[in-house]
Amino acid sequence: MQAFMTNANYHFILKQAMNAFYGAQNTNDEGVKNALRFSCIDKAQAVFESLEPEQEQLIGEIFHIHSEEELGHFDERLQEFLLPFPVVTDTTVKKLFPKAKKIEGPYPA
Repeated sequence: MQAFMTNANYHFILKQAMNAFYGAQNTNDEGVKNALRFSCIDKAQAVFESLEPEQEQLIGEIFHIHSEEELGHFDERLQEFLLPFPVVTDTTVKKLFPKAKKIEGPYPA
């Protein structure tokens, strides 16, 4: 499976996973917990126009998060599918800001 989500999508999905996890901790009724988890999964999947079955399965893992450790593993797994930011070069910066005299591009990390 290839990278398919932007940084904004990643943060939204992670927020929904956190909502499902912490919200489930505040109730004892299994029906309410399941409804909350399914609601968060639906919201996370609604961000995308269409998803492949593997991508749906990845987002569906929100249902099985029951500890902070599992939430951390889910976060690490999501990061594997982030689209990289575009590379910004000095020439790109100069084209964007033609009137700036002393401007340099970002340095690689």
